[in-house]
Amino acid sequence: MVQIVGNSTERNPRPNSILKSGGRLVANVLDLLYPPQCGGCHKWGVGLWCASCDRAVIRFSGSQAERELITEKQSAITAVSAALFGATLREGIHAFKYNATPGMATPFAVMMAPALGGVLAQFEANDQPLLVPVPLHSGRQRERGYNQSEVLARSISINNPGLRLCTALVRTRSTRQQARLTPDERRQNVNGAFSAGAREFSNQSVILIDDVLTSGATLCECADALITAGARRIVAFTLARADM
Repeated sequence: MVQIVGNSTERNPRPNSILKSGGRLVANVLDLLYPPQCGGCHKWGVGLWCASCDRAVIRFSGSQAERELITEKQSAITAVSAALFGATLREGIHAFKYNATPGMATPFAVMMAPALGGVLAQFEANDQPLLVPVPLHSGRQRERGYNQSEVLARSISINNPGLRLCTALVRTRSTRQQARLTPDERRQNVNGAFSAGAREFSNQSVILIDDVLTSGATLCECADALITAGARRIVAFTLARADM
């Protein structure tokens, strides 16, 4: 496991075998011996996401949190984002995805909590939408060890018991990383890359969870797969949004 510090790479001193042994006492001892590094500023001993980095994040409020996306099948979906994809949050999300720090889902879910009301307002009052994470391809998930969108959705579900996590949306083929592509290339890259079953999603409402909204190509492809499976209402909910 590696940690990214500035432009350099160094070995993370926390052994996986110790981390997996469990127990609060063990965790406390580990924090003393191997203090966690903040994913935003890379300082040691301040937690995975420090208060200073949290204050640096620009949160969206009200209608500024919303964007309308038009899918390839000409369906309109609302996307709600909690914060701007600025420098500090970009560093944190990079660490969350690539530095083997799934625990960052906890503070990031807290960051998303104020925007959840705007998401739920898109549904009927008695509706209970499923929390559906944007999936990784199985090969990439094995390499990374987890899907960051899934652990983020799980953290949201834990804090909101009425919202049930569903991982039945699948990525059917491996795709290139979207961050390195133009908007047109992104759409082509994920075209037809997702599948959803009618048994899980027919007549269901869905909150589609992802870490970052950029061009919206991935969210739109996921939405089209869910619509094909019979989902009746879809709202995307992301931690961050890059204003392009």
